[in-house]
Amino acid sequence: ILWYEGIAEHHPLLEKLGPEPLSDDFSADYLYQKLKTQKRAVKLALMDNAIVVGVGNIYANESLFKAGISPTRPADKVKKKECVVLVETVKAVLQRAIETGGSTLRDFINSDGKSGYFQQEYTVYGRHNEPCVRCGGLVQKEVLGQRGTFYCPNCQK
Repeated sequence: ILWYEGIAEHHPLLEKLGPEPLSDDFSADYLYQKLKTQKRAVKLALMDNAIVVGVGNIYANESLFKAGISPTRPADKVKKKECVVLVETVKAVLQRAIETGGSTLRDFINSDGKSGYFQQEYTVYGRHNEPCVRCGGLVQKEVLGQRGTFYCPNCQK
């Protein structure tokens, strides 16, 4: 336990964190302002807790696919109208993951002893060389930031 008298968001361990992705603070305007200064791949920026907290590897892959944005595209090349779609998509993907109990990899179970079922809905994650659910082309895999990055080169530009 860490006791801190004062506003929690001002604690040194928390003050540099971005907003929660399901909050109103995570908006298209906010994301666009953050991304336009980033030269790195948009997927890496989306997974950066200083930009937004809680968007892990699986959810970044799935959100970028659903938004039609290549994970390898430089973040500063994402247009404002694409940020509108991306923010909506991140929120929808995370909400769906919560509804289905998250993603179970290996032997994880939650406090009720249940596995998550979101992995049954993956559109790209873990589907290297499988047909894209949208166009039928093959899902590709690259490593970005030491994380597996799955995408459809036809559907994500």
